[in-house]
Amino acid sequence: MVSNALLGRRLPIGDGKPVSYRHVPPAPLTPLIGRAPELAELSLLLAGERVVTLTGSGGCGKTRLAYELAVDAVEQMAGGAVWAELASCSGSEDVLAAVVDVLEGTESPGEAGLDSVARMLAGRAPTLLVLDNAEHVLDAAAQLVAVVVERAPDVKVLCTSREPIGVHGEVVWRVPSLSTPSLHDTSLLTAAAVGQFDAARLFLERARRARRGFTITDDNAPAVAQICVRLDGLPLAIELAAA
Repeated sequence: MVSNALLGRRLPIGDGKPVSYRHVPPAPLTPLIGRAPELAELSLLLAGERVVTLTGSGGCGKTRLAYELAVDAVEQMAGGAVWAELASCSGSEDVLAAVVDVLEGTESPGEAGLDSVARMLAGRAPTLLVLDNAEHVLDAAAQLVAVVVERAPDVKVLCTSREPIGVHGEVVWRVPSLSTPSLHDTSLLTAAAVGQFDAARLFLERARRARRGFTITDDNAPAVAQICVRLDGLPLAIELAAA
């Protein structure tokens, strides 16, 4: 994985042409806990597919996984990665404007928005286009992705959305919860046993930021396990509870 220090800079990649990374979000302030198997599976999936959508409930980690994949794309794809945040979009015009902006392009007079995006992407080196939080504008996102797939053969699209965007060829990948301990036998909930699960590891890391010196002990391990299970292993909920 490329260093987060590369983000926000222009560096030569592949054929030596400068690639802009400034539209990949800034590096997160906290480390990624777990998710190695998921990232490995998604990397293989993206290698063979044009459109992948990460789905799941709010707070399950869709955007964080997409970020990690985008950082990898900066290193592995000659065109790098461009990130369009769609959370504030309310329709097709907003979606197209967001993508045109991250591509640092300009629309030609009389040119339709979709045509502008297609033109900007058509001649681009292999690139990962990330559409984050597309659930608010599913129809607009689907129209955009369909045009990109048809007219920009070297561009792959990664979407995050609570629902599939519904475009032909889309591969839907539901983001799983973090692994949690079983509560069936509390006598087995030791610090060592609970600490092996990603949900508990996340709780520990975030709790230490709020309370220096916090650790999982045999005494509090059952309580930590119960918190992780009751929160269904959802990363955002666990982070909030730990804080």
